Amino acid sequence: MPGTGSEAAPAGTGCNLSVLNWAGFSGAASYSFDDGQPSHIAHWPELKATGVPMTFYIYPSLSTLANYETTWKDAMASGCEIGNHSGTHKAISEYSGASASAQDIVQCSDYIENVLGQTTPCSFAYPNGDLTWEPSLNGKFLFARTINSGTIKPLDGTKPLELPIYFAQAGQTESDFNPVLDQSASEKSWVIFMFHSLLPGDNWYAAVNCTSVVKSINHGVGNGNLWMDTVERVGAYWMAQKLFATIQPQGDATSKTWTWTLPQRFPQGQYLRVRVDGGTLSQGGVVLPWNAHGFYEIALDAGSLSWQQ
Repeated sequence: MPGTGSEAAPAGTGCNLSVLNWAGFSGAASYSFDDGQPSHIAHWPELKATGVPMTFYIYPSLSTLANYETTWKDAMASGCEIGNHSGTHKAISEYSGASASAQDIVQCSDYIENVLGQTTPCSFAYPNGDLTWEPSLNGKFLFARTINSGTIKPLDGTKPLELPIYFAQAGQTESDFNPVLDQSASEKSWVIFMFHSLLPGDNWYAAVNCTSVVKSINHGVGNGNLWMDTVERVGAYWMAQKLFATIQPQGDATSKTWTWTLPQRFPQGQYLRVRVDGGTLSQGGVVLPWNAHGFYEIALDAGSLSWQQ
């Protein structure tokens, strides 16, 4: 958690509400893994041991692999996100039309929801990085991850269905990944890593040693200035901050109320961290407690926020 944990509640006058970027951290990082490969299953215990929630984009035509279902259920129980990577990972040209490719997407979401028991996934990874899948998404996801290079900043113009990434290349190590993490903390951005095969194990594509991945995750945690979490959670915060920036509160200098409607597919249980100059914040008639790490935490599901001088 950011901050020292000893900051006194604001005692000034006026409101001047502001949303903390990246939940109060300097930057954010999400580790994503493509395909639900055998090497991911084999190395899941090592990844789990980091304690960092990650995103795994799977396609259920691989569901006959040993320990497939049990691995992803355990990942979910550990706070990880299981994202949609289509049902079969075929090229878009192999489908007979948009309805056929859309049905393939539904097949994957149905597996994640009905077999694994996760809520309907809100993020998608384009198979082979092919953005011509986008018309097939048809409102089914909040986010889609590309293979285009780049990072994301608060309130920027990044398209939610075209999230950029850092593409981990074959043979790279923590010496390549750690500077990327440090840069995100420095430039106050969100970086999404994309990994394929993990060694030792089956090398399907762009293999890197799992030990290097784990060392980089531990480096990010040790940095102390990075929010390390799933694409869904970091993305939801980023999207909600942008939404909140468009709201004009109702009221006057002594009391204000913000109201909002979350987008379709927005995950439940998300929040924003905010600061004010003074006064009290409340939701549903309940005064929000001050967190000594330097913020009030507002529940997005509530749909409204009130401030009183």
